[in-house]
Amino acid sequence: MKTLVNVARYHTVDRLIYFGLPWAIMAFSFLVNLAISALAPVGPNGNYTGGLVTIYIFLLLAGALTSRCAIGSRLCLPGGPARR
Repeated sequence: MKTLVNVARYHTVDRLIYFGLPWAIMAFSFLVNLAISALAPVGPNGNYTGGLVTIYIFLLLAGALTSRCAIGSRLCLPGGPARR
């Protein structure tokens, strides 16, 4: 249970990156993909714009950037865990 609490605390270090921006990016992505699917001709399997991939790419980048340095806290592990 301690590990789960530590992971939750790690994700709340930078709340905007993990809670605010994914919703904003998904809303923007939805509107862009809605416009693309409205303008593109319908294929035999329907329209596929690949819009769901944007949230995965964003969270991959957010996790990579946050794990490099979590805003100066002790959770910052730039080269791996410190061995002392």
